[in-house]
Amino acid sequence: MEHLRRLQECNKRNTTLRKAFVQFGITEYDKPLKELNEKEEFSALINWAINHLPVAESMDLRHRVNDKLYQTKLSNNL
Repeated sequence: MEHLRRLQECNKRNTTLRKAFVQFGITEYDKPLKELNEKEEFSALINWAINHLPVAESMDLRHRVNDKLYQTKLSNNL
């Protein structure tokens, strides 16, 4: 749920993803995505979007919390 609040905060306050998720990270970069736990997987996706999402492209990010599926669209409009 914390991740969803941070994404909502980005939208409301017009904060960047980089600022909102600065303390999240992944420590094992050579570990396959399918072997990561939920927190590591979410962090890896956010970090990829922050650092590598091509300009003028977007991605849909889905996150399950308590049997509810939430979706948000991340886009790089630089």
